[in-house]
Amino acid sequence: MTGLAKSQKFRFLVVGVANTVFGYLLFAVLLFSVGEESYVLTGVVSHLVATTLSFGLNRTYVFGSDGRVLLDYLRFQVTYTLILALNLALLIAFVEFLRWPVLAAQAVSLCFVGVSSYLGHKYFSFRRKGRAESSE
Repeated sequence: MTGLAKSQKFRFLVVGVANTVFGYLLFAVLLFSVGEESYVLTGVVSHLVATTLSFGLNRTYVFGSDGRVLLDYLRFQVTYTLILALNLALLIAFVEFLRWPVLAAQAVSLCFVGVSSYLGHKYFSFRRKGRAESSE
């Protein structure tokens, strides 16, 4: 790899943006399919689909992990469960208390969870003891 592609943070950003766009579009499609009153359920379903796709990309392209697929997936989902809780708390606060439109609230909420997602995956989901840190 050369240039920016060596940077783990840049690779995470690329995967994160692509996955966030995918997850947001899936959220919108599901929301319009089932109705806005089901926005929390829509958030959970789109989250599960998007994070499973994200797992493969983050595991191989961003963090270069090998072995322990099931353990990595479980740790990844634990991290994302916390991210989901943060996302849903913000989404509910924006929609119910601030009276924002659901899609706008979800877009803003996603901005808050990106950094915590990177840190959770770097230091928990794909952490390997005794391995030198990847390129920053």
